[in-house]
Amino acid sequence: MTYINQELTRLIKEALLALGFKDEVEVLLEHPADTIHGDYATNVAMVMFGRLGSEQKQKFKNPRKLAEKIVAQLHPPATLVATTTAADPGFINFTLSEHFLLGELNRLLTKSDQLVPQINQGKKVVVEFTDPNPFKQFHIGHLYSNIVGESICRLLEATGAQVRRANYFGDVGMHVAKSIWGMREKIFHEREESVAQALEDLGDHPMAERVKFLGESYTMGATAFKDNDKAKAQIGQLNKLLYQIAQDMMVEEKGWQPIADYKQYLDEETQKNWDYAEIKQLYQTGKAWSLAYFDTIYERVGMSFDNYYPESAAAEYGLEAVRQGLKAGVFTKSQGAVVYEGEKHGLHTRVFINSAGLPTYETKELGLAPAKYEDGKYDTSIIITGNEIDEYFQVLLAAMKEVKPELGEKTEHIGHGMVRLPSGKMSSRTGEIITGQWLLEEAAKRITWVLKEAKKGFLVENPDLIAEQVGQAAIKYTFLRSGIGKDIAFDFNESLSFQGNSGPYLQYTYVRCRSVLRKVSDSDVIFNIKDVKNIDLSTEEIDLLRNLYQYSEVVIQAMTARTPHLVCTYLYQLAQAFNLFYTKQSILQAETAEQKQFRLALTKAVAEVLGQGLGLLNIALVEQM
Repeated sequence: MTYINQELTRLIKEALLALGFKDEVEVLLEHPADTIHGDYATNVAMVMFGRLGSEQKQKFKNPRKLAEKIVAQLHPPATLVATTTAADPGFINFTLSEHFLLGELNRLLTKSDQLVPQINQGKKVVVEFTDPNPFKQFHIGHLYSNIVGESICRLLEATGAQVRRANYFGDVGMHVAKSIWGMREKIFHEREESVAQALEDLGDHPMAERVKFLGESYTMGATAFKDNDKAKAQIGQLNKLLYQIAQDMMVEEKGWQPIADYKQYLDEETQKNWDYAEIKQLYQTGKAWSLAYFDTIYERVGMSFDNYYPESAAAEYGLEAVRQGLKAGVFTKSQGAVVYEGEKHGLHTRVFINSAGLPTYETKELGLAPAKYEDGKYDTSIIITGNEIDEYFQVLLAAMKEVKPELGEKTEHIGHGMVRLPSGKMSSRTGEIITGQWLLEEAAKRITWVLKEAKKGFLVENPDLIAEQVGQAAIKYTFLRSGIGKDIAFDFNESLSFQGNSGPYLQYTYVRCRSVLRKVSDSDVIFNIKDVKNIDLSTEEIDLLRNLYQYSEVVIQAMTARTPHLVCTYLYQLAQAFNLFYTKQSILQAETAEQKQFRLALTKAVAEVLGQGLGLLNIALVEQM
């Protein structure tokens, strides 16, 4: 299927060839902010004029004159384009024909399951995102990563890709050692129970209490590590022991064939100071509680993962990759550690195996790539994290392209911004952290209050469900409407508003469409292009038509650039256009039967596009509000 922007691009390139331009050029087509300049505009004349030599410039005189020459060579079918004009300082503007716009409306109504071209058909993509660490809180940064990752997955699926959602979690490392140290201290000094008894008792408590216990334990361990030398040494010993415990558990549970020899790091003092069985029980139980808790959040926000990858397994894959790279000269030894000298690529040096012989985050991430590939050969691997580690990933990907070139070339990293709330910066070490669970609950609570104040809460069948869905829409839309690389300043009043650029506003517009359509039968919404010839279309109706056809184009752009905010911007513009149309033009009380049927068709098409677009953002559709 050829789309209008593709057809215009083809015609422009043919016109350039006819004028003697042989160089390949990328034709940029944009939608002018003001439709007085048409539906599409291109600056190709200005680009090409800038490439001309002085003699050729004299021939065409200026970009505007060149634009006029190109327009003279363009012969778009009248069924597609109504007018093609040149404008200062050298733009070419296209205004689409009413015939084309009505044809697109018909396509929306008759082929709603085929709106987006399947350009990724047959492609296999794995997307890794969220990545919360067991034993620590699921904070709003994890929620942001989850929302961004899920939307990118849905954009890829909408264009035909087979997508696997991957979650990579840190089940080993210093944060785990700090947590286990804190758990043990809290049990012995606050509960005065044995580890086995305390874990059994806590296991009978609600999940929220168990999660609170883990969070407090990490805070205690992190504080002690910073302020107490004895505790710092103990946590260092625990860190080595936990690598061994995690490996032993993989052997027991999955028949894992060990790659790393962690026993060599367990000195006599470590083995004497710690009860292996006790630490294993703390580790095993705490990890299980954390992962179960994370799953409740994924279920709550309407998504799930296909694969989970623990750092303990990725670390072993990574160690093997680094060993191979060391032999090949990719890595070098430095002061007892193994490093990658990124300076040769204009980057910086990073440690992959520390002086204690343990793998760093870099090595674990290096090992994650083959682990993912074993679970399903992919064409592309996308990793989504906070942008504070963008430079780290630049070094990592450079190393991967040398050690595992076939996987490095398939891997891309997307760094997203941070979420800021009025309370300021978060710190899990001090316990001053804003959790994803709190944000979800607070949004639902505030929406409940808004509905009751507006006396709407009593008009819906399930106000609690509506509050949850609208609260999530507020959060998801606010997180996605800005470019991914930017920090998010989350403001409840703005995000929860039913007016303006917000998720609830889009949901409300969808509800308004559905409310109109419920008052008529399906036969009243049958659209016939011939009937429209007898209708004098209003400005609002034409504006809606000029928005509707852009949906598939926006989805492709958002998928290609990994930018869900393009979908947000488009849906907001569409909702504004519909609400203006709804306010100024009567739908059910139209002057003629043909006019009523056309306006119902417009309403149905808007509902369809809003529904599909909100689905790409993982925002629930509500029928009442």
